[in-house]
Amino acid sequence: MFWRVSRRAAPVLFLVLSALWTSGVYFPFFYSLSIPNHEIQNLVGALEGHQSARQELSSLVQNTVDSFGHLKRAIRVAAYYGASAEYKMNQSHTSKKTEYAYLAWFEKRSRPTVLVVNLSEIDGSVLRFNIHESEPLALAQTLILPLIVLSFAFYWFRRNRASGHKESIPEPVHSTTRASADQRNPNVRLRDANQALEGIPELECCPFHSDTQVSEGCNRNDVS
Repeated sequence: MFWRVSRRAAPVLFLVLSALWTSGVYFPFFYSLSIPNHEIQNLVGALEGHQSARQELSSLVQNTVDSFGHLKRAIRVAAYYGASAEYKMNQSHTSKKTEYAYLAWFEKRSRPTVLVVNLSEIDGSVLRFNIHESEPLALAQTLILPLIVLSFAFYWFRRNRASGHKESIPEPVHSTTRASADQRNPNVRLRDANQALEGIPELECCPFHSDTQVSEGCNRNDVS
């Protein structure tokens, strides 16, 4: 009994965990599309040359432009949000981390690059930016692997549910009695009825009397 319950609960649990994993990967991305971070957007605009960078970011933007050229196009493909808090020297410090990944095309590169822009906010005031390049394979694994696992979990759930439904339906009983065979063949019923009539003895008596009277009448005839 326990094995049956665990066998049915395993696909459901696996489907829930894979759905949570997939939502944890893709929900921040859709959230960034609806409510983008303006600081990161201003930095990307400075790399494209459309906006002026903040004073503390001028050296970072200039070094990036000197190495790769201006940013021609950037498509956001992933996002990450994180927060933490720590107590140090009897003081609490909070930090928020926002990370956007872009599929970027630079002037000095013929192929697209996975550009990652990281923003750290400490106590809501101090901003720290970091720009680095990521591997396309790592980004593909992060985005595709949860979808593969979710698809397999859904397939396993549907298959287990279908097999459980088949087990709950009773199999039809196939009757092999003579009555069912007779219903399929009317000639057999007629033959059995004739055989039954041949086995009944015939009485040479008057059919208008009761059974006792008939038997007595037959005896008087025999005596006479």
